[in-house]
This record gives sequence, C-alpha cells and structure tokens, in this order.
Amino acid sequence: ILNNDEIDSLLSMEASINHLETAYGDLARGRAINRPRTDLYHTDPELDTVYVFKTMEGGSLETGIVALRLCSDVIRWEERKGAIVKEKLPIAPGNKWVGLVLLFSTKTAEPLAMFPDGIVQVTRVAATSAVAARYLAREDSSTLGLIGSGWQARAHVRAMCAVRPIDKVNIYSLTKANREAFAEEMQSEVNVPIIPVENPEAALQGADIAVAATNAISQ
Repeated sequence: ILNNDEIDSLLSMEASINHLETAYGDLARGRAINRPRTDLYHTDPELDTVYVFKTMEGGSLETGIVALRLCSDVIRWEERKGAIVKEKLPIAPGNKWVGLVLLFSTKTAEPLAMFPDGIVQVTRVAATSAVAARYLAREDSSTLGLIGSGWQARAHVRAMCAVRPIDKVNIYSLTKANREAFAEEMQSEVNVPIIPVENPEAALQGADIAVAATNAISQ
C-alpha cells in the first residue's frame, strides 16, 4: 500500500515514458489487453453537481500484471471566461479526491498493490504524450507551445523536456496570475525559459510541439 508521496519519490518521468512505450508496443503485438473506461453518471436534481463512477482496466502478459483504476468523483460544469470546464471537486474527507489503482498478478491471481491515482495519473498522461512526441515530432523540436497551467501542464513540460531538446516554452492559460506563477515555478525546475503570453495564438506561434493541457470541454 503506497501513498502519493512514496510514488512521487519512486516514479521518474523517464522511467514512465520507457515503460509506456513498451506497453503500447505490447498492445500492438497482442501481448497486452485493455478495456476502455466506462463512466456511470448520477444526477441529483436538488444539487448542482453530478456524481461519476469511472473504471478502466489493462494488463500485460510480459509483466504478468493487471491494473484496475477506479474514480469516485463529484463534478460540476462551469463557464469561465467563455469556456466550459469540468471541475472535479475535492469533497471527500480532508478535501481530497478519490481515485485508486489496484494491481493483480496474472500468475497467482493475488493482489499486489493499492495506491492513489493522483501522481500516477498525471505522469501517465504526460508520458503518453511524450511517447507520441518521441515518434512524431522532429528530433530538433525546441519550442513548446502550452495551453493550460495546472497539474497536467506541469507534467507535460517535464515529459517534453525528457524526449526533445526544449529550450523555450510559451504558456497561456485563462488566468494571468496562474500562468505567471506556472512560468516562475517550472522555469526554475527545468531550467528552460518559460514565457507567459496573452492569448492561445501567441502560445502556439512558432511552436514545434503544441500541448493542450486543460479541463475545458469546448474550444
């Protein structure tokens, strides 16, 4: 049983990218299996929120491990500066979200591990994007155009810097204070100039790689 801090100390972005590249190769060769996610929605007319129960599974014959991820969420759709966003609310005890990953052995059928999905999820999404960039982006790609300034945006900067020689990041998000704080924080972490810009077009101008890392569900 692991917590997010333990996972964060053990799981590097580089290792995540390499393991996911292997997993996608296994899937292409018929050596891995998965079930696409399902979402159960329950709406209470008296509330302005929606309950969502989400599950997904996947396994690899090479590793002998099957993983189940489940999320118990309360969400709300909000309009922010003309964009519709899906907000996942941290309303479990301790102001937390509820997401768990369970691992099982395909050899002995026994449970192997259980841990929260927070760090693993944000790392997995960014690492998957990095696998795509490794194969699809030019090897000399150096400018990253980024829309969004949350967890996923931070992970994507780390991931793209791991697979391409990124030497500049243009960052746009709806809130000026958020993108400026993001630029200050991440620039010191990855030692790459990160430039807040005033609109999404400016973020993407001259970009070799473009990343949308937001919770917006409309353009």
